[in-house]
Amino acid sequence: MSGHALPRLTRRWGPRTVASRAALAFAVVVLAAVGWLSVQGVAEAHAILVRSSPSAGAELSEGPSAIDLWFSEPLEERFSTFELLNAAGEALPVSGLRVDPADPYHLSGLLRLVGPGLYTVSYRNVSQSDGHEWSGSFSFTVLNPDGSVPAGTAYEPSLGASNSPANVLGRWLSFLGFALVSGGSVLLLPFARQRERTRSLWTLYAETYRRIAVAGVALLGAGGLLVILAQAEAIPGATVLDVVTGTRGGTLWAWRMLAVEVIAVFLALGFYAARSRRVRGEAVTLALLPVAAAAGLLTVSLLSHAAAAPGSVWAIATDYLHLLLATAWIGGIATLALLLFALRHGRSEDRAAAMVFLVVPFSVFAAVAVYVLAVTGVVRTFGEIPTLPALWETAYGRWLIAKLILVAGILGIAFLNRRAVRSVTRNAGRANVQSAAARVTRLLPYEVGVAALILLSVAVLGQSPTPRGGAVEAPAQAHAAFNGVEAGGDLSVHLQVSPAVVGENVLRIHVFGSGGSAPQDVDDVRVTFARAGALGGEQVEAAPEGDGVYTATGSFLSLALTWNITIDVTRPGQDDVRVAYTVPISPGVTGGTRSAPLASPAPQLPDLTFAALLLLMIGVGLALVGGRSRARVWSQTAGWVVVLVALWLGTSGGFGSSSGLTNPSPGDAGAIARGATLYEQHCATCHGIDGRGDGPGAVGLVPPPADLRTHIPLHPDSDTFLFITNGIAGTAMPAWEDTLSEEERWDLVNFLLDRYGNLSQ
Repeated sequence: MSGHALPRLTRRWGPRTVASRAALAFAVVVLAAVGWLSVQGVAEAHAILVRSSPSAGAELSEGPSAIDLWFSEPLEERFSTFELLNAAGEALPVSGLRVDPADPYHLSGLLRLVGPGLYTVSYRNVSQSDGHEWSGSFSFTVLNPDGSVPAGTAYEPSLGASNSPANVLGRWLSFLGFALVSGGSVLLLPFARQRERTRSLWTLYAETYRRIAVAGVALLGAGGLLVILAQAEAIPGATVLDVVTGTRGGTLWAWRMLAVEVIAVFLALGFYAARSRRVRGEAVTLALLPVAAAAGLLTVSLLSHAAAAPGSVWAIATDYLHLLLATAWIGGIATLALLLFALRHGRSEDRAAAMVFLVVPFSVFAAVAVYVLAVTGVVRTFGEIPTLPALWETAYGRWLIAKLILVAGILGIAFLNRRAVRSVTRNAGRANVQSAAARVTRLLPYEVGVAALILLSVAVLGQSPTPRGGAVEAPAQAHAAFNGVEAGGDLSVHLQVSPAVVGENVLRIHVFGSGGSAPQDVDDVRVTFARAGALGGEQVEAAPEGDGVYTATGSFLSLALTWNITIDVTRPGQDDVRVAYTVPISPGVTGGTRSAPLASPAPQLPDLTFAALLLLMIGVGLALVGGRSRARVWSQTAGWVVVLVALWLGTSGGFGSSSGLTNPSPGDAGAIARGATLYEQHCATCHGIDGRGDGPGAVGLVPPPADLRTHIPLHPDSDTFLFITNGIAGTAMPAWEDTLSEEERWDLVNFLLDRYGNLSQ
């Protein structure tokens, strides 16, 4: 075989240069990430509970008529439920339990008569976004008639573990399988133009790649089986068929298994082409293996933490690129190790030529891959780790640290390899080549072992709750549904109108008798809608759902005003029961999303700061390009210019800097009090009473209103003043310059900083 025309490539992209530049780039990116992480509170998340009615720990003067839960991720209706338990742990009747069709983050149910006592809501759900199951509980109290707290303690349910070792093992085997299937393709590129001149090495490479891909298919099959079995076991009462046909995660799993079957078909064709000595067909089948593997990996990213993260489009794209490069890099190391092991007894000249032919181009790919992995890893870290303490205060953060340690280890092994590879590439044909090549061959298995552990850490991270929670995402867009219970004769009727805004609404009517039992002899339930003071009205018949629950859905409430809703319950041989309600309907638009798919994937950072961080990483990458050419000079020059722009943006705030503004009354008690009144009048509608971004006016806004608890501490008072004055482009935040005086705007700033942040000094 021949390695002509490769020495120039070796000089430009020698292992020493590659390792040094990759190590420097990795260090710069990590330091930049740590430097920009902000320190705030931490909350844990899969599809966690972010809001409830009644709220956790509430003390109510009378029993609630409904339980409403809002979660951080959309729910799979078939496998999301809750129970209401009394102090003895007995389940009480809950009727009409469902996931809101207009808001998949919202789970609710109607209650019978609930008297004084201590109650526990125990819930279990499955996320549509990442397929993870989650469970939890909270308690509330219904006070005695005299206002005292009932004796005893609330029941504490025993909640099962959310994640199983089988699921982690299945994910790990799947990642290993994808790496073995796709990694060998990286070594295919050098053969593109020189396959005929390297016939013997091509034959060895093709045979090695096919055999290692067979092992990859076996791992993918075993991993996929473990994942789906673990998922079915984690959901009470669910079978594998239920999960596959009834959940988004099951559907994506089926597509992944189809990709595995396609990989197996390509492999079979590859073996047939090799036996038939059809070299071109053999090369085509090998080139198609990473394409099928990439399709399978896409289903992993679509069913990952990224799918539920803020700015999900960017998060999924970043996660996908991260997985593609990681599996190709790790699989390439494994394939290269097997090739060099197979050449261990060959001539030193052939072994050195093979290393020049394969190792040097792979080093170029590895250098680029490691840097892009670092960049995408930083972006995903900001998407899941909103605070610096979360790195050591949460299980997810600690596993992330473990992964970074393993990455540092594999880079260390690569650094040890550099001298041996350099010796081979510079001294091909000399006596010391055999020992140098043997040293590389001995170190590569250790590199493969550490790489396998890195994939294990990735598998654990994918199944661990992230510390994202409410610190990054605004709570679910919650409508204030109307609930009312009226008695008529021997029956009680509970009416729920959701979302109680103009447009389509769902009416749930729960009819029950004494003791909460459902009557068995109801002919029909009719609902009449009329504007206050108007005669007549539209009438519809509610459909029975069972257990005394009837529903009606439609655009009955077309105006934002108070409506009179009358319900007539007809029973054979008995007097009809009629009850009436006065229902206020708010303006608004149903639906909407919690987090815009194209929003920033790091919402805990100001957009300008995040942009500066990305520019810094891009600039560093351009500045570290190696080689001896005019293109290198231009690249490095552009890189340093981008780095300087990034540093300027990150430190000065860019062209929109507000450093010239001065707060006229920081910390003034009177200004804070006036600002509180202004907030209630103008801001609470969208941002909510607690600043969470969950006010009734937030419904349907994309992007949703900012969580002021997170964003106010990140800005000086002058920036907040400009946001209020000029509004925020691309959002529903209006400019208040013509509505509020300058003094009122500063009063509002002082209130916000007093409540959610610190006044600038």
